[in-house]
Parts: sequence; C-alpha cells; structure tokens
Amino acid sequence: MIILPFDSDEIALEPTKIICVAKNYQAHAHEMHENVPTEAQIFLKPPSALIGDNGVVILPNKSKRIDHEVELAVIMQSRCRCVSAATAVNHVLGYTITVDITARDMQAEAKKAGMPWTIAKGFDTFAPIGPCILSVANIDPQNLPLWLTVNNNKRQQSTTAHMIHSVVQLIAY
Repeated sequence: MIILPFDSDEIALEPTKIICVAKNYQAHAHEMHENVPTEAQIFLKPPSALIGDNGVVILPNKSKRIDHEVELAVIMQSRCRCVSAATAVNHVLGYTITVDITARDMQAEAKKAGMPWTIAKGFDTFAPIGPCILSVANIDPQNLPLWLTVNNNKRQQSTTAHMIHSVVQLIAY
C-alpha cells in the first residue's frame, strides 16, 4: 500500500491518495485461486478508509465475510512520476504497518459481474494504520517480518521478502 500524504508540495495532515497492490504475494494469489500476476495490479482506497492505531473498524451490514491482510505501508513524502526504481526511494518518507480489510463476499459479486471491486475495499475504516512511521534509513522494506494476530491468535505470518514486485519497482510502476 502506498499512501500519498501530501497536498501540493507540502506534507498535509490528510492523505490525498491510497494506492494498493493486489496479489503481490504468490501465496495470496494461490489462496484466491488466481494466477500470479506478471504486472502489478493496482486498486485505490479512499482516504476515509484510514484509521489510526487503536481505531475501531466499522463492519458494513451488507457483508457477511470480512477478511483482513497485514501489509507494509509506504508513506510518500513527495509526488513522483516516471521515476526509476533506483531513485524511487528518494520520494519515500518512511514505512509503517497497515491492515487491508475486504468485504470478500462483495468483492466476489463485483468480480463476477465484471465490475470494479473498490466497494469491497473502500469502506470507511478499512485501512487501519500505524502506530508510527519508521524512517527509510532504518528499514529494508524487502526484508521485514509481517504478522497479524486477532485476539491472541496468529492469523498471518510472512515476510516482505516474498513480495512479487518490490517497493521500489511498485513506485516506479
């Protein structure tokens, strides 16, 4: 997930865009019974999906199946276009953790109808983030353990080393 927390050339209090990547781990593509993508599959979440650390996720009544996936969040400090992977990190403010929440049943219905599935990913509160942003200097984004526990039960455990497209490749893309 790449979050653009700026307005104009200044870092703003509210992010302007949340760019997400679908199926960027082989295991997740296989879990979804889909092919591993050769090109990054991008989707957006609205800024209203963000909530801070210890925020409360509001589940929509329309959905009977809510899934959650732990993700690395890349916080951008400056707008960039047509950058190379080698210079992409120059635009990164830092990294944090987020949870990508999905109304999976609504996503399946939208896919079946050939419609975009933004509605299943974009509910308010469907992108908890934080608790802090770690500096680029202190983090190797391609070698981070990621895990998610719910009520003391481990639900996910992996590492960013398993990403199909690296952080800098995604920014360049």
